[in-house]
Amino acid sequence: MTALLTATLHSVELSGALAGDNSQWVHIIPAGTSFGRDGRGPYTLSNAQAVLKETQAYHGRTKMLVDFDHQAVHAAKTGRGAPAAGWIVGLEHRMDGIWAKVEWLATTAQMIRQKAYRYVSPVFQHDPQGNIKRIINVALTNSPNLELTALAAAEISMDKEMQELRDLLGLPADADFATTKAAISALQTSSQSSAIPDPASYVPIGEFTRVVAEANQLRQGVTEQAARTHVDAKIRSGQLVPHLKEWAVSLCTVNMPQFEKFLEQTGPALNKLLTASHATGAPPPKLGGANGLSESQMAICSAMGLSAEEYTKARGAHNETD
Repeated sequence: MTALLTATLHSVELSGALAGDNSQWVHIIPAGTSFGRDGRGPYTLSNAQAVLKETQAYHGRTKMLVDFDHQAVHAAKTGRGAPAAGWIVGLEHRMDGIWAKVEWLATTAQMIRQKAYRYVSPVFQHDPQGNIKRIINVALTNSPNLELTALAAAEISMDKEMQELRDLLGLPADADFATTKAAISALQTSSQSSAIPDPASYVPIGEFTRVVAEANQLRQGVTEQAARTHVDAKIRSGQLVPHLKEWAVSLCTVNMPQFEKFLEQTGPALNKLLTASHATGAPPPKLGGANGLSESQMAICSAMGLSAEEYTKARGAHNETD
């Protein structure tokens, strides 16, 4: 898209002849190529109908302003208002350029008749090649050269600021306002999005803890079916009492190394106690405990959290399977 700049043409001298309703047709932009009184330009009216169409689209239902001494242009910096000298109620393309029908305010009409103001100066937008694109407003003025110089300085300053902004955004030198605005909007959207955690990169702490626990189980535990097969083998070999089967299965599914460590510490002693004596064909002799268990057997019960009755029952079941 083509960058648009704002400029003014040379001022056009007014006629003191006004209609009874204080209206007047004013020649505001000449046909062909023109220069400002300060030498700026050239500016070219190459397609008057396109300019009228763009001007209408720009203003919409709002009437175009005629102000005093380009006050509307400077209002943003001065903070002062820009009272209307009149309103443009019609635009027309003629052989010599574009004309505007102005309805002057009563006080302004009186000043024009008295020649208190003698010139009008249009403000328009153009591309870098100087082709006029649309009309912004018109000013009633008596010092066209001074105003043109002021507007030129403001335009140069704005151009410099826009170029600095384009450079920061990495845009080409001919990027227009719309392109620059879109780039800034994209940066704002990106900044706002970065403040929201990406679900693909972040998870709630509770979910993170659960996943870590599952990962630990996968590294140290086995499936329930594998755990049952393993525990049944340990029971058949006499390394584990049947009473502890469900507990052993649960431990294996969570931490197989811990189960193996338990068997390593208790298995040999438990196997010896639960194995019948081959010399006599009878269980190891009772040493006279109140419950019929020896001191070592009672120690095993205490370590495994079993009562004497549970231990005796488990021992009997093991002997029956031999």
